[in-house]
Amino acid sequence: NKHNAHMYYLVLGSINERSRFIQYLKSEDIGSVFHYVPLHSSPAGKRFGRAHGSFSATQKAAERLVRLPMGCSVDSDRVISAVYTFFGRSKF
Repeated sequence: NKHNAHMYYLVLGSINERSRFIQYLKSEDIGSVFHYVPLHSSPAGKRFGRAHGSFSATQKAAERLVRLPMGCSVDSDRVISAVYTFFGRSKF
């Protein structure tokens, strides 16, 4: 199998909703993680970066993104169904 190089993610309403969503997926035995740490707040970014000013929009986006699991062994129908269930919607 080849890696398809796609990354699927959702943008949730808040960091609290993101945390609840990740916990819900975990309860369904689906692994998921927050999307990324912004460069300006990462250890390397703080050490080597030269950025100045506010990065509030970047920080807010980082707090709301969640990466969905990917890979050849992932049951995508199960993941999609869990996403719909979390948001209280029917898949169809």
